[in-house]
Amino acid sequence: MAIYHFPTRNVSRSSGRSAVAAAAYRAGIVLEDERTGRTHDYSRKVGVVSAEIMAPAHAPAWMQDRERLWNAVEQAESRKDARTAREFIAALPHELDKFERQTLVRRFVAEQFVSQSMVADVSIHHPDRHGDQRNHHAHILLTTRRVEGDGFSATKAREWNSEGQLIAWREAWANHVNLALERGEQARGLEPGTFARVDHRSLEEQGIERDATIHLGPIATALERAGTETRLGDHNREVEARAAELATLRQERARIEAEIIDLEAERSRRRVAELAAEIPYMAPVAAELARVASGQPGDGSALAQRVDRLAEAAERAGPPPPSPELVASWRAMEAARGEDVERLPDPSEFGPLYWRVMEREVARWNEAGRPDLSPQERPPATRTPEAGKSFNAAAERTTPPPPSPELVAAWRAMEAAQGHSVERLPDPSEFGPRFWEAMAQYLAQETARREQAEQAQARTAERREDGALRDLLSATAGEHPAIAQAVERMQGQRRQERREDSQARGLLWLDQTVRGFDRIGTKAADMFGRVAGKLVDMICDLFDPNPQSRMLSPEERAERQALEAELEAAQERRDYRDREQRQRLASVVASLEYDRRQREQEQTLERTRERTRPGPR
Repeated sequence: MAIYHFPTRNVSRSSGRSAVAAAAYRAGIVLEDERTGRTHDYSRKVGVVSAEIMAPAHAPAWMQDRERLWNAVEQAESRKDARTAREFIAALPHELDKFERQTLVRRFVAEQFVSQSMVADVSIHHPDRHGDQRNHHAHILLTTRRVEGDGFSATKAREWNSEGQLIAWREAWANHVNLALERGEQARGLEPGTFARVDHRSLEEQGIERDATIHLGPIATALERAGTETRLGDHNREVEARAAELATLRQERARIEAEIIDLEAERSRRRVAELAAEIPYMAPVAAELARVASGQPGDGSALAQRVDRLAEAAERAGPPPPSPELVASWRAMEAARGEDVERLPDPSEFGPLYWRVMEREVARWNEAGRPDLSPQERPPATRTPEAGKSFNAAAERTTPPPPSPELVAAWRAMEAAQGHSVERLPDPSEFGPRFWEAMAQYLAQETARREQAEQAQARTAERREDGALRDLLSATAGEHPAIAQAVERMQGQRRQERREDSQARGLLWLDQTVRGFDRIGTKAADMFGRVAGKLVDMICDLFDPNPQSRMLSPEERAERQALEAELEAAQERRDYRDREQRQRLASVVASLEYDRRQREQEQTLERTRERTRPGPR
């Protein structure tokens, strides 16, 4: 069978290779490398079936000369690590003859390479006399530059190096091989599919549960022929053994599945016979089914028509109605629960499942002596599809309220922030109320998280600004005592204000706590008053005073709100005063820094004059 083998490799100077030497070896001739001055003689090489150069129609005539061609390729590259050529090695189907293999290679090279202005040096080799006699293969040596004018292009075609282009070439080679195999079958009068086809995809992509073998290469192949086992050869033998074991297991599995199918068919035949014995009118259907199942000739259409008629009759009849005794017991049990019997629904509104459950409930109720029941002990009702249609129609008529415009606008803004196109968003009416409830909760959480992040950034920026100003003032305080005294006064004032603020907030929280819990005594209040100023920040984060406001009277609540407003106003005044002081100090520092630089420049200028002033003669 044909195999797929289509690897590619580069001829690069970095690995010590030469395009001239590669062409000489594949064609089995003598070529001289003008760049290195070496002569590559492979004229004694055997196994070369054919060697030809395929060039575009607009290529100059001298490119048909193999020695001139590849020396020109070498001269076009100036880098010491340049890639001078690309090579494909194609495994040819051994089912085809020599002419068919040559035609296959020529068509593929002309369509995929020459059409893109490449020059291809194609050599076909037959199998080695000591190797596998099915190993017909072709070497396709390609240029890395396009043919332009009387030579090659100034730049390389980088798009030929992409992975997508390589995959396209591999797929095209598989298609050409399969088409050649199909033509070979037609020429020989064989049935389609006689020659196995090839596939460029991996075994995993094809869905084949088998490990892939590794190409041995010339060195490992020579060692294996000499009787020396190699690591690659051991791997391939291991893969082949596992593949054979897997094939055996698959055959065993197919045999077991066939036996299971036979057992199921036999069980079905026995069940049909039992039904035919139990139900008289099923005997003709059972006999027909038994003939069809056993593979005997029978009228399968008549069997299908009879089964269809039975199904239609069962569908028209519907589920059997409950017995009058069961309905009477059900009404009595509902009356025992305190229900109005006149307002009970019609029994036809309930399905067979409900009546089966109700039959068991009525039996237990009768066994217990028909006691009075509570409404919670009623079994769940299962209504028929006809009874549920009216409920579904009413639910469809009752449409949920649309989302608010603010929520829709916030949702669109969120989608736009995530990079989605607002014009391509679905209509808001396509989403149900649960989606909009979840979206409202999510947007509220995101808003709260964003506000917390902005507050944290503002606090961080303020601390950074205070730290920078403090460092600047500390650096200049040694030269200017007035600045040091101003800094000390400002820091002392800030500490005093923070202390007063902490004490006020602590007293406010303490007042709320004492009003909410009258059992707290004076000693506990004094203790809280002493520690509240130091721990107020932590306590305010851990305890929320708002729930305590529900225990306050309206006068006390108004007093608390007035105190909070006064504290906020005082805090705003302090913040404003702090900003003014920082700006004033910053301006003072800037003016002092300017004066200092001016003095330094004057001193530097004076020292320069002193050095350049001529001395006494």
